[in-house]
Amino acid sequence: HPVVNLPQKALSILPGQNVSVFCNATGHPVPTIQWVRTDSQQKMKSEEDSTLVLENVMPSDGGFYSCIASNVVGTATEDFQLIILIHRTSLEDGGSSITHYILQWKKLSEDSWSQSAVENKYPLMIKGLEPYTEYLVRVAAKNSHFQGNFSKEYSVFTQSQWEPDSPVLSLSEKKLEKNSVSIPIKQLKAGLSPILHYVVRYKGNKENEEWTEDRIPGNSSRIHLKGLQYNADYQMEVYAVNHNGTSSPAKVNFTVPQPVSQPALGKGGVVGIVMFIFLMLMMSVDAFCCYTNHCGLLNFVARKLFRHKVPVMDEEANNSNGDMKLSGLTLPRGSIPKLQAPNGAANGVHTEVTCDKAPLTKFE
Repeated sequence: HPVVNLPQKALSILPGQNVSVFCNATGHPVPTIQWVRTDSQQKMKSEEDSTLVLENVMPSDGGFYSCIASNVVGTATEDFQLIILIHRTSLEDGGSSITHYILQWKKLSEDSWSQSAVENKYPLMIKGLEPYTEYLVRVAAKNSHFQGNFSKEYSVFTQSQWEPDSPVLSLSEKKLEKNSVSIPIKQLKAGLSPILHYVVRYKGNKENEEWTEDRIPGNSSRIHLKGLQYNADYQMEVYAVNHNGTSSPAKVNFTVPQPVSQPALGKGGVVGIVMFIFLMLMMSVDAFCCYTNHCGLLNFVARKLFRHKVPVMDEEANNSNGDMKLSGLTLPRGSIPKLQAPNGAANGVHTEVTCDKAPLTKFE
């Protein structure tokens, strides 16, 4: 885990001077260092040795700056406070001592001014302002006789009262999967107490669509949103909450694209597959019939096309057990027919009779 070493935690200077603040960090692997202005999360330019340099500072440069060290293990931060000293100028009191001042302030979006009378005591303080909000402020002096004109308007940006800073959302590292999105989140400053949880609010940009609110644990590293609508734009706000209050929101916008359409099979495809399976089954049965019993469509086609005659065993031959038929006379196999020549032997010569599959015999 990275460790930040910031030798100088605060510095007070006059307007017009230069500032140089060195920050060092250790860790494995070696962390990278980035300077950020705490109130606006603006990244500041720094030299190669991680030194923050501000030239010709003005009162608006005053405030807190964070040195952030990050690596794959985690993130660490230390704050530096820059104080710009402003000399008070002598005021013309019109011959009568100033008794108090009239302070007026308003938000940029407001038309009317809020007002408060404070004693002639430095510094002048306005209480009850909202954190992380930009205001316009002006002041007028008053003595026992009359009130002077208001000064020109000054723009101020309020800071936190130990509530956490806004979380940082890495929209460039978001992951989209179908209609779900995952966005990394990290907390630079937790205030004086640890983060309890984050409040996540999101909604689509369609008209009259309401906000959906959820909570995630304070140690979360990613925000996961599921069940979003396809082809829709969303806006999201995330608040960090600790025991001291709620941070200002971190706001992002993202889009859930239309899913890539995949060709559907359709009813025609299903019917075709069923018919193909049925045809293959019928052909298998017919082929089995042709091979075993010499029947079926394939056997018929083979006979017609190729003039092929399939031998058929004669049942009588199968049942004859090797008997022979001679002109309607059935004789046992191996028997010798008794033939007599008419009127005895012809010319005194005996006649030989041969039978298929029977031994030859000479008659004497």
